[in-house]
Amino acid sequence: MSNLTYETVLDQALALSPEDRARLINQLTAQGHSLENGPSAPAADINSDAVEYLPPQHPNADWKSPMEWLRINRERYQGQWVGLDGGRLVAHGSEASEVFAAVRAEGIPLPFITFIPEEGKENGARVFNFF
Repeated sequence: MSNLTYETVLDQALALSPEDRARLINQLTAQGHSLENGPSAPAADINSDAVEYLPPQHPNADWKSPMEWLRINRERYQGQWVGLDGGRLVAHGSEASEVFAAVRAEGIPLPFITFIPEEGKENGARVFNFF
């Protein structure tokens, strides 16, 4: 019998490097589409360098405030994960798991969590919403 649970999988996913996490999200997204639209592309055809994952729109979601916050504060938080509640910084740091834990501890229903790459090292947006 397997001890595999959502929580253990989430903890392991959060421990991955940003690049591997992007590859995982891309693969899961492709498999989700296959459930709706038939077979998905083989894993080799998935471009992990071009991942942009945005959560489904929620009627109470405010994505303009976090985007404005990122525009203003991007330089200051380069190379870090940030967790936002609207336009309010909740947590930041180099470890995604710590930022997710801080956001979860505050009970924010629709957090905006992203990694801000260092200038010149950008290779695509990474926006995650696991809540």
